[in-house]
Amino acid sequence: MVYLKDGTTAEGYLQNYVKFMYSIYRLPSASDSVIKLKPDAKLFTKSSKFKNCDIDSMAMWFDKYPDMKSKWEPQFVDFTFDDKISEPDTNPIMVGLRCKGKHVKGYISYHMLYGFKLLFKTDEMAYAKAFAKPEEKFSEKRRKTLLNTFSMYPEMEEYIKGLTKDEFKKDRFCILKKLDEILSASSH
Repeated sequence: MVYLKDGTTAEGYLQNYVKFMYSIYRLPSASDSVIKLKPDAKLFTKSSKFKNCDIDSMAMWFDKYPDMKSKWEPQFVDFTFDDKISEPDTNPIMVGLRCKGKHVKGYISYHMLYGFKLLFKTDEMAYAKAFAKPEEKFSEKRRKTLLNTFSMYPEMEEYIKGLTKDEFKKDRFCILKKLDEILSASSH
């Protein structure tokens, strides 16, 4: 289900897909500037196309698991790690919402060159920023990168320095939950 900014909706089967290794995932890629939907699963049915910039959000689910919905939003994204400021893509890409706090959202996205990345965006940010990969191990190199990535929030330094491999493995978004706590406390 695609919810457009003009208040209309569209329903259908997602035609965008990502080929990763030997598996095909039905999900938008960072290289997609449009979402393609077919109204039914028939082979020769014409697809409808919607530009990412015209989409407010999108709900996705598999027919076998209709209760397991995921929300996708268009965002401008910087796929680089650390605090270096680089230009995000010129078009918004569809990113999957995985974590939502009062002031911080966490996303997942796929990019042909960078692979799957976890992203965050605070209320003040103009674009989402990469902070980790979904399956990477937590090493001292990753800790250093996280310290650089969140250097604009000095209150995060102690938390990241004390973060354990098990905490990170159990919930990669624990970092964003802590950041949301810090931003919520400072907004009072």
